[in-house]
Amino acid sequence: MTPEQMGQLHLATRNKVRAWSAQEYYTLINDPMATLFARENGFALGRVVQDEAELLMIIVQPNQQSRGFGRAYLSEFEVECRKRGAKNCLLEVAANNEAAKSLYYSSGYEKTGIRKSYYHLDNNQRLDALILNKILV
Repeated sequence: MTPEQMGQLHLATRNKVRAWSAQEYYTLINDPMATLFARENGFALGRVVQDEAELLMIIVQPNQQSRGFGRAYLSEFEVECRKRGAKNCLLEVAANNEAAKSLYYSSGYEKTGIRKSYYHLDNNQRLDALILNKILV
């Protein structure tokens, strides 16, 4: 999946939160710390720094959601992170994103904190982010 395709997919699924540009995706995926698992229906993107992984996002095409792709991408992302030496993985998820929270909690992630007003929405509102963590070893 190209950075342009990633940016377009993010725009299509953004839910009022700023979508990343193709240039931002290009910069990130060309970083040696980046971990990308991509297929035609979406991707999981993050990075591994020393022994910690950070999942930046999982995006699945809107018409392919609720079919297990997100869970598969998360699993493959975790496998690659373990190979790179990550012992735990953290992520942020919008407090109102019930589908994502369900995926993460059922995959063994636990809430460790809250970032108040973390996400900026189109209507100048802000939304809290939950910080989740999973031990990978």
